[in-house]
Amino acid sequence: MLEIILIIFLCRSMGTLAAQKGQPEGRWKLYTALGWIGGELGGIFISMMFVENLLINILCGYGLATAIYLMLRQSLKSKPDVEPVQDWINQIGAQDDTHNQ
Repeated sequence: MLEIILIIFLCRSMGTLAAQKGQPEGRWKLYTALGWIGGELGGIFISMMFVENLLINILCGYGLATAIYLMLRQSLKSKPDVEPVQDWINQIGAQDDTHNQ
């Protein structure tokens, strides 16, 4: 139950960042959810090949899921911000006023 709440929180956070960057929010939310679940399962399976302790397997799953989330977040953060349309329109008006004076 707590993990579902965590995934929802991470997806909302990623969606907010995607909107700031001008990227499709739904796509990045999907990447986040699939990356977390896939990373967790992958980490558990990889850990099971080397260790038989269930707690260590689960912790390795969380570790890989966290690493994938951080890589996705860094990938999105590296994209340039999108300027709001309103600022662009105001700049055009300011340029026209300086030429009329």
